Amino acid sequence: MDTLGCPRRRQAASNAQRDIQQKQQVLARAEGIGNVRKTRRHFGIPRTLFYVWRGGYQREGVAGLMRKRPCVKSHSKTTTLPEVVKQILHLRRTYHLGPIRIVWHMARYPGITISEATVCILRRYGMHRLPNRGPSRRTHPSLRQTGPRPPHPSGRHVSNAARVSGTAHPVLPAHGGR
Repeated sequence: MDTLGCPRRRQAASNAQRDIQQKQQVLARAEGIGNVRKTRRHFGIPRTLFYVWRGGYQREGVAGLMRKRPCVKSHSKTTTLPEVVKQILHLRRTYHLGPIRIVWHMARYPGITISEATVCILRRYGMHRLPNRGPSRRTHPSLRQTGPRPPHPSGRHVSNAARVSGTAHPVLPAHGGR
């Protein structure tokens, strides 16, 4: 069986051929007009890259223009599962949650750990902007203050019990005298 039997491999081969043709076009234009700087500006490529391509072509011919590093064939290990994508989109559409809140919500489910960057898949679905909602919400539910506030380090929040007990320390009024 030939190596191009798989559609992905065929696509990779066509991408490699297209890449080689583009490099040959750049080198041919530079050779034709005799001005490397104008060629680089026209195609928008850096000087060092041009000279890497030219050196490879002079040494090895067309084989010198091929990519030396292999392309990634599959992202199957790092791909977000379709169920997780569906849940992320549901949370965004229904509750208008931002990326960090979606991460917090998904952390409730055992076995699902996503990062804030993973939630950026919303951009693929055209949902990268939240609707204008007015005032911002609190940051994280665990940061909410529950119960009485802790005393201030300067001792300004002294209870009336200290005043009644007859301590020698001066008692400052709570909340700045209000």
